[in-house]
Amino acid sequence: MSASFNLPKATQLWDVIFRPGSLRVEWITLAPQVVAHKSRDLRQISVIVPSYLAQLYVNEVLRQAIGEGVLGEWVDLDRILVHL
Repeated sequence: MSASFNLPKATQLWDVIFRPGSLRVEWITLAPQVVAHKSRDLRQISVIVPSYLAQLYVNEVLRQAIGEGVLGEWVDLDRILVHL
């Protein structure tokens, strides 16, 4: 099941959890920036990451199977979360 909502109107969020349904996370890359800007009470942003992604940097076969584009999306998301 999925739901959509208007992030710019989400002004009273405290905790946000993203559970991506696929390895593509480009949509999550934009969302934390919007939420953090609009919600002054935001305390925590969590991303539920598939456990096998922990092996990306040591498993060349997995990295090739996932692809550099998808890996780049996760790296971008990591940079944004660190910046926030």
